[in-house]
Amino acid sequence: MGYGELAGLSRSLHKSQGAGTQSVAGIKTEYFSHVAGEPAKTTLFDGISKTWTSQGNTDIDQSLDKIISAFNFNHPDLCLPALLDLRKKVLASKDSDLKKDKIKSLDHIILSCVGFMGEVFTNQAEAVAGDNYNFRLNLISRAANPVVLENVKWLNQSENFNRELSKDSLITIQHDIQIPADAALTEPYWLAKPAVNAATFSVPNDTLVGLPEAESPLNVLIDLKIGSEKFQVKLPLSFKKLDPVRGDVVEALRIVPALEIKFTQPLYLVKENEDLHLSLNFKVNSNKQFNNGKVNLLYNGERLGGGDLKSINGKDVTVDYVIPKAKLASIKSNQLQLDANFVADGITYNKKQVLIQYPHLPSLQYFTPATVAVMKGDIQTKVKKVGYVQGAGDFIPEFLRIAGIQVDVLKDEDFYGNLDESGGSQNKLSQYDAIVLGVRANNTEKKLGRWMPFLWSYVKGGGNLVMQYNTNQDTTVDQLGIYNFTIANKRITEENAEVKFLNPNHKLLNYPNKITADDFKGWVQERGAYFPDKWNAAYEPLFEMHDTGEEPLQGSTLYAKYGKGNFIYTPLAFFRQLPAGNVGAARLFLNFLSAQKN
Repeated sequence: MGYGELAGLSRSLHKSQGAGTQSVAGIKTEYFSHVAGEPAKTTLFDGISKTWTSQGNTDIDQSLDKIISAFNFNHPDLCLPALLDLRKKVLASKDSDLKKDKIKSLDHIILSCVGFMGEVFTNQAEAVAGDNYNFRLNLISRAANPVVLENVKWLNQSENFNRELSKDSLITIQHDIQIPADAALTEPYWLAKPAVNAATFSVPNDTLVGLPEAESPLNVLIDLKIGSEKFQVKLPLSFKKLDPVRGDVVEALRIVPALEIKFTQPLYLVKENEDLHLSLNFKVNSNKQFNNGKVNLLYNGERLGGGDLKSINGKDVTVDYVIPKAKLASIKSNQLQLDANFVADGITYNKKQVLIQYPHLPSLQYFTPATVAVMKGDIQTKVKKVGYVQGAGDFIPEFLRIAGIQVDVLKDEDFYGNLDESGGSQNKLSQYDAIVLGVRANNTEKKLGRWMPFLWSYVKGGGNLVMQYNTNQDTTVDQLGIYNFTIANKRITEENAEVKFLNPNHKLLNYPNKITADDFKGWVQERGAYFPDKWNAAYEPLFEMHDTGEEPLQGSTLYAKYGKGNFIYTPLAFFRQLPAGNVGAARLFLNFLSAQKN
């Protein structure tokens, strides 16, 4: 494959943003500018030493040439004597860094040429530090040349074998392994510590920078002897299962806490003069019993509530708690973060697992503190029932349900039969106070084309349609709006960019919540993306904003009256703000939903 083909395949694995890219074969010219060092005259690799002769080791180059010319693909083990002799020569090199790097590569080649395979696995994907698990060690050598298993180090103990691996015969050894009590939780090295800021991760060791993941610290060490040379092979503790579709699934063993704690909701909304009712889930990953524990619910380190738990016996327990309104009233902020922890036997548990699993990727986990965002204060809504068209997936339906609004995800049967002879809407869609289209619905919902006439009829008859952002890639409908507008790749990436109100008296900015500049404080990551840059005069833009040094944009929210109803197109990043618990964004979005109530 060429680079263009590989790049297309690589880019297409970025599935969450719909970034599928063509895999293009053939030559494509790329241009490079010289910025430092000696200029390249023939290739980009000019000036790079590519031979041992340049290091004063002509004999190594000569040995390599002989091995390559004599290599037999049907019997790769025939080159073992020459490779083992070459290994001795490389070990004699005076360049320690080069020697370390090349011995690692050479050992890999030698083990491949003898057909060595080793694995050590258990039937559980997760393990807890300090607990014991049964593992299976499989070893095999497929070469006629003898490979001797001298020793196995099982993390905390060694066992001598001095056993020859017979050609093409699998050796299986069962062994119980105790996970070290101080074993770290399994997570990407750049997430093991809190981030320095929103754009910078904290990396404990700068030699890790650039690696996709850190090497597993939990390895069974295998000492082998091939000819007169000794080799040590690291076999990471793994999990293995047989999937009826995918076959063998092998992944690194994941270390998890003995107990995880998390809030059962990602967000809570509490109105003024109300108690906050919430629930905590306790997940036990070990056989350990947790007795006489204490639950703490904290804000800025101050305990607001909680209680005693005499014991946790089950693997999954949910307990309800209440934070009195008097304590909530003492907190002036309308947006707060609550922390939870569970203390038992002198140990504090305050982590929850985030597990990411896709068929095309290895499983990945990381841990975050047991926290939850709480919205409180003056958050008004006048809608009770909302229809939702599923897009690429966002938090809107869950947020609306938390706010006490009924949400129905619309399907085919909800649209058909809604147009009467006069083009008006019958009562299937008209039951909804508002209908919301999820983010990128025009890119993901292929039935949207035949649904749109029913949605326009719904608006014309007095409905309220709120459409979130879409992109121009792989669209279903050419014209999204009742009146035409053109989507551009224009965005506001500065979450604190100043927002100018083009018509402060507009009903969307005043009912049922009075929107001010304060409602645009504390936004995260961005204001929005894929703003329209051209639109029909029937639309009224609500805001103007821009990134530093760039032109002002007015496409963040477009409003149009159509018949008796309202149409709103808003590429503002509500899908980011609402999960983060931003009260201002919630107030503004609820205003959009309430447009037909004013």
